[in-house]
Amino acid sequence: MDTVAYWRIARVSLVLLTGMIGTQAATITVNNNAGAVADHSTMADAIAAASASDTLLVAGSSTNYGIANLDKQLKIVGPGYFLAENNVPGVTPGIDDQPATVTLTFLNSSVEGSRFVGLSITNVNYGPVTSDMLWDRCRFLANVTWSGATDFRVTRCYFDGWLSIGASTNTTAIGCNMNRLYLDGGAVASHCTIRGSGNAAFFNITGGSAATNCLVIRWNNNGQVPVITGSVTHCVGINTELPPSESDSAATPDASNNYDNVPFSDLATMILAPAPPYAKDAFYQLNTANASNPAVANASDGTDIGAFGGPVPYRLAGQPSIPKISNLVVPGLASPTSGLNVKVTVTEPTP
Repeated sequence: MDTVAYWRIARVSLVLLTGMIGTQAATITVNNNAGAVADHSTMADAIAAASASDTLLVAGSSTNYGIANLDKQLKIVGPGYFLAENNVPGVTPGIDDQPATVTLTFLNSSVEGSRFVGLSITNVNYGPVTSDMLWDRCRFLANVTWSGATDFRVTRCYFDGWLSIGASTNTTAIGCNMNRLYLDGGAVASHCTIRGSGNAAFFNITGGSAATNCLVIRWNNNGQVPVITGSVTHCVGINTELPPSESDSAATPDASNNYDNVPFSDLATMILAPAPPYAKDAFYQLNTANASNPAVANASDGTDIGAFGGPVPYRLAGQPSIPKISNLVVPGLASPTSGLNVKVTVTEPTP
């Protein structure tokens, strides 16, 4: 059985436990699908019932879970995003292919330390500046602007719009895919894909911020060049120039090891896929036939470019990691009429 199929069975059929000993944090299941068996069917009820450090395991659904008003530190885990993207053509997506969609509102700073994994997020609203946050394998359906945070980390996430981070400390975006990127005040991005579109500037690295090992793509109808006063190294500018070098040569790196104006066909080839919503995620693959392609290496020391390298490689379709089975209990005996009551305990990997 392949790993994707295995995980789909796991996330539908198994209860994920934290495996903590002593004062054990609880795992609370949330599922609003008709006929589903879960602790709660609404995010509001699940959050109200949860204690700090609990985990909410949210099932995929075609129905939005609404606004989640957070007032405590929680870990909220969903199934991922673009779950039907790599289905066999002609297969109708089912419940297992649905995301867990929610709007997050932070009521106070007590939510610091929260973790969000595998969610589709329509919006993030915050009053106080909230620090110590991790977002992993999430899809953001709206533009995201964050400022003033400490220890704000975004890994392997997909942004339909832009990501803007300003005036933050120890703030990073790693292995993400976004339409535009604006960094200021010391934020860092690495191994990201920035797919600039529209007529606004799409790659601004200013105020002591830095970007490294990124693919910076300018699509049609975008006449804006990047705005760079911070550090940009080991990046590939596809159909665009990366100031301050503004090199006219696509084959030779500049002093910061950036490649400017690389033709898209030299870097990648389009993946043939069914019609949308397919091919939103990994809609191209590296052109390994081109020996001079600066993005084909696998190291994380500056020779690798793009979201599939680096310390936290991007995961196709936002699929969470395979859980670890920690216990199997088969009580009693089975009969043709009663079936077999099997309990499997697994530990959800900590991102």
